[in-house]
Amino acid sequence: MKKTGLLGIAIGMFFLQSCEEKGVLIDFGKREFVDTTYTATVETPQPRNVFIEEFTGASCVNCPEGHQTVAALIKDNPDRVVATAYHTFNAGSVFKPVHKAEGSSKYDFRDSGATQIGSAIYISVSAIPNAGIDRTPLSGTNTLLIGRAQWASQTASRLTTKADANLYLSSTYDGDKNLVKINVKVAYTKDISTKNVLTLGVTESKIIDAQEFLSYIDMNYEHNHVFRRCLTLPVGNAVLDAMPTKEAGRVYEYNYSFTPSGAWNLENCYIIAALSNNDGSNKSVLQAAEVKLK
Repeated sequence: MKKTGLLGIAIGMFFLQSCEEKGVLIDFGKREFVDTTYTATVETPQPRNVFIEEFTGASCVNCPEGHQTVAALIKDNPDRVVATAYHTFNAGSVFKPVHKAEGSSKYDFRDSGATQIGSAIYISVSAIPNAGIDRTPLSGTNTLLIGRAQWASQTASRLTTKADANLYLSSTYDGDKNLVKINVKVAYTKDISTKNVLTLGVTESKIIDAQEFLSYIDMNYEHNHVFRRCLTLPVGNAVLDAMPTKEAGRVYEYNYSFTPSGAWNLENCYIIAALSNNDGSNKSVLQAAEVKLK
C-alpha cells in the first residue's frame, strides 16, 4: 500500500506539503498534529450526517425556540445530526450575555472562533436565531443562513443525500497529562475535484445559566452544544490541496492533541468535525461527525 505523509508548516496556518514515507509530528507547546495520506479499497458511503451551525444568544428572546427545533431534529434523527451553537461577538444586544435587573449571566459564551466562522462562511450574521444546514443554500437561492422555519425541511433534504467521503472521528483523554488526542480519518468514496477543508471544534452541553425570554429570564436554563473552541482555522484546514482530484479510495488521516480549558466540564464536552468544500461559493459539507471528548 502506497503511503505518503503531509505536514502542516506555519503555526497560524496549516499548509499541506508532500513529505516522506511517514507523517512527522510537530510540537507547538500545548498542541501537536500529524497527518498522512494513502490509497485503500473504496468504501461504501456512510449515511449522511447533517451539520447544523446555529447562531444564538443568551439575550435573544426568540432563541429558545431555535434550541427546541435543533433538539427535536436530534431526537428525530438519532446519531445523524451534529449540532453546534455559536455565540458570537456580533454587534447588537441580542448577542450579549444577559444583564438585566431581574438577573445576569454567570458566563459569557461568546467565542472569537465562532465569530470568525460566521463572517468567513456566512458573510453576515445580523439577526438570530439563524442557522446553516450543511453550509448548503436553500433550493433556488444563494442563501446559506436560514430561518428556523426552514431548518427541518433543509435537514430532511440533506439526510437523503449520500456522503461523498466517509468521516471517522475518535477522541481520548489522558487525565494525567490533561491532554485530548483526536484522530480523524477521511475516506473518499468518489472522485472529488473541489478544494476541501476540515473543521474541528469543541462543544459543551448541560451548562446552567441565564436565558432571556420575552417576558422573563430563566436563571436555570440548560444551554447545549455551546461552541467552546475552534481547533482548526475558522475557515477549516486545507485537505490535500496539492491533489487536484482526491480519487475514490484516497484516505486522509489527521491526528491532533490539545490541552482543554479548566473552565469546561469535560464530561459534557464533545469533539465535532466537518469535512466541507471550500471552492468559491461552494461551502457544502461532505460529511460531519461528533464524539464525546472523554
